[in-house]
Amino acid sequence: MKKKITIILVSFILIFLAVFLFWEDIENTYRRHMPDMESDGQMFSRSVNDFGFRLFSSMEKDGNVIISPYGVHTLFLLAYSGAEGEAKKEIREVLSLPDFSEKKLKNVSLRVFERLDRSGAMALYLHEDYSFLDAYKESVDHVHFSSFPIKEDPINEWMEEKLSLPQEDPIIHFLSAIHFNEQWEKGFNKEETRKRHFNENRVEMMSMEEEFSYMENEDLQVVTLPYKESVFSMHIFLPRNESFYEDLSLGYIEEVKDSMEKEKVSLHLPRFDIWHNREMSDALREMGIEGVFDSGLEKVSSREVRAGNVLQSISFNVSEEGEEVERSPVIGMIEGALGVPSARSKRMHVNRPFFFMVDNGETVLFMGHIENIKD
Repeated sequence: MKKKITIILVSFILIFLAVFLFWEDIENTYRRHMPDMESDGQMFSRSVNDFGFRLFSSMEKDGNVIISPYGVHTLFLLAYSGAEGEAKKEIREVLSLPDFSEKKLKNVSLRVFERLDRSGAMALYLHEDYSFLDAYKESVDHVHFSSFPIKEDPINEWMEEKLSLPQEDPIIHFLSAIHFNEQWEKGFNKEETRKRHFNENRVEMMSMEEEFSYMENEDLQVVTLPYKESVFSMHIFLPRNESFYEDLSLGYIEEVKDSMEKEKVSLHLPRFDIWHNREMSDALREMGIEGVFDSGLEKVSSREVRAGNVLQSISFNVSEEGEEVERSPVIGMIEGALGVPSARSKRMHVNRPFFFMVDNGETVLFMGHIENIKD
């Protein structure tokens, strides 16, 4: 009897060890392959971000400037899929695309797209005398295919006006429109919003005192505000001198973010709702994408076409909305007086032009320079 029990126990132990070793082997295989999958997405996101900062730096800051690096990058992945030869090479270099096959590039970009998907649309408009090749339509995703002159509702009036101008065919227009209106993880108290000066105007200035990721030095202040039930955060950079935009690059921003720490911050931030429209073709030409604007889109239609307008329209809202949090008032009882922050709080009063960025920790969805806010 003891011998049988011993045999059963030994058998049980052997089975347990076999199962344990089997799962350990699976886990080791998973660990070996997962870093590759993650690094693919990170490499792609880095290409989006690097392209975005170079594109933004090439633009004049003579007013509000808001772009979606991800949006423009994705638009020109559509051009990349339809291009050949030197034109295709130019796009790869300017977009800083990783050295992936087209199939892998599509799969990785789709994974990133699913993490970033927001209320928005991408569309390609081709002259009505031409048609998109089925093979091209099958090679791209999340795109609306249409024709001009427009015979249906456009994405918005500004884009309709651009597409209604006299056109030389054969041309294909690239359109991107994104609406962003998320709620903060920690909302502002509307009762504490007051009229304050921002640049040369009086605007509605929101206020709160909370713990945020924060840093400051002699050149700027930075604070990060996370959004509610979201992987997204807004990073606000308040320069103390004009050299900020001379230094602006992906590497510089990464260094700044790495130096941020949790701090109690007395924050005053203007409320704004901006609809920003921009034509990107000139900026893209200056960066080195020229071939597709002359010809080079050989895989899009039965006849070779070239790129026309590259239009991006962004609706961006910053308001008090967010999770209600119990906190002490920041605004004093005297009407119009800014309250005094607690002794250990860092004060950040965004009352002059600033730079902002919205990302999900990996990919930049928006970046912008704000200097004009209408009441």
